[in-house]
Amino acid sequence: MSNKVFLLLVLVLPFAVFGYGYPASFGIGTSLVGFDAVTASTGGVSSLDVGGSTLMLNPSGLGLLRSARVQTGVGPVLCKESVETPFGMFNISSIALGSVGFTAAFPLLDGLGAGFGVVRRSDFSYTGEYYDTIIEGADTVIVFEQQNNSGSVWDASAGVGTRIMNGLYAGAAVGYLFGSGTLDYYHDTSIDTSYTIVETWDESALAYRAGLTVTIKRARIGAAYSSGMDKYPARASFGAVLGDMTAWEPSIGVDTEVLFPGDSTRFTARIFGGTLLSGNELYGRASLFLFSSQGTDAREGTGLSLGASLKVAAGLDFDAAFSWTSEKRNGDTFGGYTDQASVTDTNSGITFGMTWKP
Repeated sequence: MSNKVFLLLVLVLPFAVFGYGYPASFGIGTSLVGFDAVTASTGGVSSLDVGGSTLMLNPSGLGLLRSARVQTGVGPVLCKESVETPFGMFNISSIALGSVGFTAAFPLLDGLGAGFGVVRRSDFSYTGEYYDTIIEGADTVIVFEQQNNSGSVWDASAGVGTRIMNGLYAGAAVGYLFGSGTLDYYHDTSIDTSYTIVETWDESALAYRAGLTVTIKRARIGAAYSSGMDKYPARASFGAVLGDMTAWEPSIGVDTEVLFPGDSTRFTARIFGGTLLSGNELYGRASLFLFSSQGTDAREGTGLSLGASLKVAAGLDFDAAFSWTSEKRNGDTFGGYTDQASVTDTNSGITFGMTWKP
């Protein structure tokens, strides 16, 4: 790269970073807020069946199915990273792949159900660019660094849920947890030969999860555990809800999820609810949540999810959701200002999908 090109880049784009987040792309990735529009609209509730991918969250919900349910969901995430340094504030936005999922669940007998599916569980996307000038004697050296990270963790599973006794349901699922990613680093200066460092990772493991659901009149209490691997740690969740969201009843609940990445635990706490918005044709959902973010001197992140399902035909719903998260940390940013930067990652996800009840 010529000196003139370097100088132009420095003047026009002094610092540019985008993605889900720098520490997450090297660590355990960014867990997706739901696998379809229904679960995304509740902030990713994982302890109870809210009408979405219960197989992939708490399989005991399969035992409560009233009818077959086929769901799909896909959507992008709009990302913004703001880096505040002693030299100014730098912002850039981008787009990345968000939730992707397909699940099918169906009752076999009264109190017995089964399901299968494939979902995308986490993302490792990140791209950072850093430009700087260094004075070496009488020379001004232009430095350019670039980091491109990518990758995903997927889950393909099947499971069953059954009624153990009146008001108590249990479920289990097994499958395959797999993922791969690439870390691509490029370095160039106006006086040295450029070089590239590429690292890849590939990981897979047996996936299993188990869950319980207790029903007491209009209340449901749930607990679930999911296995993991290095790039997708094991997690447990607990929650309770008043009202049956799968039947589009007015509902309100709480949910807590704990991750066990090996070095320390991380958590997500949610309050969520749902209600009919227009007759019997439109059902809305919402969630507020707090979560532990990754990185040195990381602070708690906050999030909001909103969504709705619209009956478009007999047995067919159109689902949509919007999710927003924001997390702050000091340091842990690509390029310079490592000890001086205050970083804010803001992600906005949009998910669209369909629910078919044949």
